[in-house]
Amino acid sequence: MRHFLTVLLLTISFSASAQYWVIKGNVLDSTQNKPLKFATVLFINLADSTAKAYSTNDLGGFRISNVVNGRYQLSISYVGFKKYAKNFEIKDGSLNLGNIQLGLDAKNLQEVTVEGLTERIRQNGDTTEINAAAYKVNPDATAEDLIEKMPSVVISNGQVQAQGENVSRVLVDGREFFGDDPNAALKNLPAEMIERIQIYDQASDQAQFTGFLDGETSKTMNIITKASMRNGEFGRVYAGAGTDETYNIGGSINLFRPKARTTILAQTNNINIQNFSTSDLLGITSGGGRRGRGGRGGGGGGGGAGGGGGARFTNGGNASNFQVGQQGGINETRAVGINYSYEDQKRIKFSGSYFFNQSDNSSDESIFRQFTLPENEGQTYAENSFSPSRNTNHRFSGQLEYKINDKNSIIMRPRFTFQDNSGSALVTGTTQLGDELLNQINTENTSALEAFSFSNNILFRHSFEKRGRTFSINLNTGLNNNNGESFLLSETDFFVGTGRSTDFNQFSDANTDGFNMRVNATYTEPLADRSSVLFTYAYSYQFNDTDTETFDFNEGNDGYTDLNIPLSNTFENDYYTHRGTIGYNLRGEKSTFTLRGTIQHAILDNDQTFPFEDNVDRQFNNFIPNISYRYRVGRSSNFTFNYRASTNSPSVTQLQSVIDNTDPLNISAGNPELDQRYQHSATIRYNKINTESSHSFFTLLSSTFSDNYIGNSTTIASRGNTVVDGINLQPGATFSKPVNLEGYWNVRSFISYGMPLGFIKSNLNFTGTVSYTQTPELINDELNKAQTPAVGIGLVLSSNISEKVDFTLSSNSTFSSVSNTLQTTANTEFFTQATRLRLNWIFGPSFVFRSTVSHTANSGLADGFNQNFILWNMEAGKKFLKDKAELKLTIFDLLKQNQNIRRSITGSYIEDNQTQILTQYFMLSFVYNIRSFGQGQAPVENDRLQELRRRFGNGQGGFGGRGGRGGGNGEW
Repeated sequence: MRHFLTVLLLTISFSASAQYWVIKGNVLDSTQNKPLKFATVLFINLADSTAKAYSTNDLGGFRISNVVNGRYQLSISYVGFKKYAKNFEIKDGSLNLGNIQLGLDAKNLQEVTVEGLTERIRQNGDTTEINAAAYKVNPDATAEDLIEKMPSVVISNGQVQAQGENVSRVLVDGREFFGDDPNAALKNLPAEMIERIQIYDQASDQAQFTGFLDGETSKTMNIITKASMRNGEFGRVYAGAGTDETYNIGGSINLFRPKARTTILAQTNNINIQNFSTSDLLGITSGGGRRGRGGRGGGGGGGGAGGGGGARFTNGGNASNFQVGQQGGINETRAVGINYSYEDQKRIKFSGSYFFNQSDNSSDESIFRQFTLPENEGQTYAENSFSPSRNTNHRFSGQLEYKINDKNSIIMRPRFTFQDNSGSALVTGTTQLGDELLNQINTENTSALEAFSFSNNILFRHSFEKRGRTFSINLNTGLNNNNGESFLLSETDFFVGTGRSTDFNQFSDANTDGFNMRVNATYTEPLADRSSVLFTYAYSYQFNDTDTETFDFNEGNDGYTDLNIPLSNTFENDYYTHRGTIGYNLRGEKSTFTLRGTIQHAILDNDQTFPFEDNVDRQFNNFIPNISYRYRVGRSSNFTFNYRASTNSPSVTQLQSVIDNTDPLNISAGNPELDQRYQHSATIRYNKINTESSHSFFTLLSSTFSDNYIGNSTTIASRGNTVVDGINLQPGATFSKPVNLEGYWNVRSFISYGMPLGFIKSNLNFTGTVSYTQTPELINDELNKAQTPAVGIGLVLSSNISEKVDFTLSSNSTFSSVSNTLQTTANTEFFTQATRLRLNWIFGPSFVFRSTVSHTANSGLADGFNQNFILWNMEAGKKFLKDKAELKLTIFDLLKQNQNIRRSITGSYIEDNQTQILTQYFMLSFVYNIRSFGQGQAPVENDRLQELRRRFGNGQGGFGGRGGRGGGNGEW
């Protein structure tokens, strides 16, 4: 007992003597006396040289706790500013250093970092911020190369994902950059100019103003540039010529000033390089462009129907189903764009961009389809097609934000797109039942299509004298038109049943006009310091008018004079909604809760005037709830829950009853009896970041359920003739139309864990996904549910050695299976793995070696499609003119193994697809980098963030803006 008391007294004595003190201060810009947020604060114990890294908060403050008596050194650095260092001794008391002013480093404006101690990642409210200096890349790297090394970021087939969701917007210092095209910034901005990356869910302009989340968010990546590179000119020009007449010419120039920024991009090449993405697609395809699986239904797989290659409008189809930058075949591209932005930090913020691109595509494609139904067991379809096309796009987007006075502001976002598409397709295909030939098809199709769309969003915002009382009104309008002509020449031979041939020689003329308008008026009223209510009324109207005429060729008249009535149609569609909403918002020190309830009355009016008169008028009444909860678990962890219901009206293509025989073996039609789709969506997110160890953890769980899903009803003709909706189907042919079905489910989980590996100076990022999708479909009038679970694992090991040795090793493996409730014997499993090693090495007197090796493995596909291949690209070059210029030799596809294989799944068949792509070439290129910078500026806080701080204070930081991390001093 005496020994225990002795130990206890010694412990108490030691604890009393080992008192803890606090060191704090504020870091300011000496030129403007403004706080420098995110400055690096290094705290070193001089007794044992141990060090800890911190960062200043939004007010430039820092606070170092749990400091014991001793001698220390404090080092503060910030991009473009002179380093601050101070030695001092702590002896029985805390230390307040007050305001510490950093002067601009006018000599070289280069960033000062401490090797091995650079902070990597932090959670700032609802925003994840990643320090670019902690991820070393080679001097020629782009923003895309840099973010690939960062935790929770995945790049696959040209699509950037962050924290498990697709990134739909990339901003540069909070400014628009070529509209909503993420690739324009990521592929063209140099990594060396980036200070940090912010990732967050961007709320709508109206939601940011009112403080009430409306469920309309977009995953956004904001590139924060270095202060030393915000005033100057930078860019690059390049030109290369190679074997087989390959070439690549282009360049970019960026003129950055404190208030205005201009970027000009240009490129032309025939090696499939396209530094832009899907926003150039308006929903028309030509020359063998494929329809979505099952014609006009709501889903059930990617890719397209086999058979003839005719061009058809998708009429508002989801452009995200296409990927311009990853388009199959061989592409020759010409593109030019200009982006301009201006901010005076007081009243006006403007950004606008124009982008032109033209692509000549030549695609040679093979598909193999295996039918899975019992009555079609053993039936297969094989097809070969050749499809040349030209696609031309003009795109303009702009944003104007005008602050009328302290109480009133207006935001305007116009957008205009024009697309011209022409092409042709030659297709041959055969259908077999075992060894028996059922049919054979040959088609030739040519088309010329045009489309344009215009939209404008205007938001007026007014703040009353009483804090939290606001009024805003949002008007969104849009116009669109699709029109074009196409010729179809087809010959189909059927070898069973009637054993006859079916020939088509047709001309089609289609025109669709659309208009939409939505007005939303919102009033908010504070109930207390931390709670408020919202009242909203919204009215929307959508109109579509489509006129399709198809003529058969008349040999006697030697022209297309015979109107084909079943293939012609005149149709109008009107969709009206009235919505009333009441919402409640409660904000705590660590949490925000938003509840919204909407009553919606909708009217769907379909009016057909040709080939016969028909009218379908439907009305719907729905309750649409919306719940959002955010909780800040600590300084570095965040929990979010969102639930929302929504409705979607059928597209005019899905409603139009006209027959589409573009592919004579896969006929489709619309369904004017469709109801609107009602669905529920829920998402849970949790983030946790350890800033001292730089370990990060992100997880997401999302689910979507629809009890009125717009799916497909597909009829597949077997050996005998089949009649459906008055259409006589020959053996092996299919007919599909959209119908409303119950039982659609989609559940998906994502997990990401990132950490540095100091012993090899590298970063390791792990990602995992598990998903399950159940898609209902009617097949020969029987309900089938295709159930598709999938598991994916990804690893990224990236170097952090130096700018001269830069490598990234990534591997993504996916296991998928498909089971059908109708035909369990047709269940299948398949596995794909993609591994890539990218190396950049600068050695000797400015010699450069680059190598990218990609290995793709497939198993479980059809015979001939289970290919394992390696794509190896290599470059060797020499830098000169003070490393601004480079002469390099590129070898593409060193091993001559490049391939493009993909699999698509529906409830009635499985399809494997192989497309011709670029093969080996050698190219000699010259590259020159432009760099000229003046004196930098400290970051200026975004006006929107300032507005949020005035409304909600610094503690929670609101919802959609870049919120504060909690009041007071900030320690990572």
